[in-house]
Amino acid sequence: MAIKPKADRKLAFSLILIVPIAAIYLYLVIGRPIAIVFPDMQAAMVQASAIRGSVSLAPALLKKADPRASVFVYARAKQGPVMPLAIVRTTVSALPYAYQLDDSVSVMADLKLSQAGEVVVVARVSKTGDAKSQKGDLQGLSGPVTPGSDKVDVEINAVLP
Repeated sequence: MAIKPKADRKLAFSLILIVPIAAIYLYLVIGRPIAIVFPDMQAAMVQASAIRGSVSLAPALLKKADPRASVFVYARAKQGPVMPLAIVRTTVSALPYAYQLDDSVSVMADLKLSQAGEVVVVARVSKTGDAKSQKGDLQGLSGPVTPGSDKVDVEINAVLP
């Protein structure tokens, strides 16, 4: 009894369709396999690349800051582009504010805090609510720090010209 070639073609065609679709579905449902094998690894990696500290407002500037105004806290590379690597937002009324900057709050997928060398943490009160700095905004800067640093406290103590 001879085997029909059509049956083999149907099986091959089915596998060609089913295997990639199943792989895509499993990837979307499960995600990265390393997260299944080492569930705490991702959290540990985020913690290791985090910069933590607090942001406060200098007493001399208290009257110049609207309690509803936005405060942006971000890390930017010490050298290179001024584009923030990681950023969080709060309000003046929440100051002093304990912040954490890490890869989970990255601005762009290909610019990660964990990949940076030295960075500067900037805290800025935006009078307009816009992330871009403008004349009259209140700002404070840290010194150069590396990802993984703790207690990087920033005091907002200057008015941008």
